[in-house]
Amino acid sequence: EGLQEPERGEDLLVPLQEHRMGSILKIYGMPLSQPVRAVAWSCLIKRVPFKLEAVKLASKEPRGTRTMEFLRINPSGLIPAMDDNGFQLGESMAILSYLGDKYPWKDLYPTDPQTRAKVLMYFHYHHRAAREATVGLIAPITVPNPDFTPEYISVSLKRMALAFKAIDKLWLGDESNYLVGDSLTLADIAAYSEIGQLAPRYLNLVDFTPYPNIRRWISVMEKVPYHDEVHAVCAALGDMSTPELRPDFPRLVEANKKGYQSIMSVMPAAPKL
Repeated sequence: EGLQEPERGEDLLVPLQEHRMGSILKIYGMPLSQPVRAVAWSCLIKRVPFKLEAVKLASKEPRGTRTMEFLRINPSGLIPAMDDNGFQLGESMAILSYLGDKYPWKDLYPTDPQTRAKVLMYFHYHHRAAREATVGLIAPITVPNPDFTPEYISVSLKRMALAFKAIDKLWLGDESNYLVGDSLTLADIAAYSEIGQLAPRYLNLVDFTPYPNIRRWISVMEKVPYHDEVHAVCAALGDMSTPELRPDFPRLVEANKKGYQSIMSVMPAAPKL
């Protein structure tokens, strides 16, 4: 669930900052990862302190996501992963569900069985829907991989287009500002982490003119607390709509660092133990 760069994962590491950090919650990942941003944003909204632990992506070196230490947390070797005082968990949707239940976040993760079921329905839908935007549009630019064949990308883009139509017409419709119910939930946060980055404000990779309800939803989500801080990495990457604008590796590294610093700048102080 995140950016993978087997040869250069170490270069994306950001030195961990210890100031104001007494939290036992650790999130392994980096701001370039959309699922990591979803978890970080949710924690910031609810003022849950966490330590964003940098990892070496697709690496068997210390702190790498292919080490046995990391694979015991998330066997897929992907980010985000979490360590909450010894309880370890991988996969963003599982992490969001766990945190939503633990604290509990009754607004973002409603306890009403029917509303909760709709949020979970979106969680299950997400990976072959909005997540395909990153697979089809961003990963081929930022993560050179022979598996990203034209046919592979074409399938992802078709799934993305179908997902956008469904989100625009069915999940949102003409009246709703949120995917589930009449208030913000974790479903919106997960979806926006994939969709919002594509708008003209950031990477400028999708024309949302055919999707008026998604455009309205994006404008609503941009007003959610800590939106700008969490998406500073997208602002740093900037327009990627043409080949000459696409980022080289140093620009990816710099954007990741800016994103990390921005998230840390609004981190709540951990309670004294």
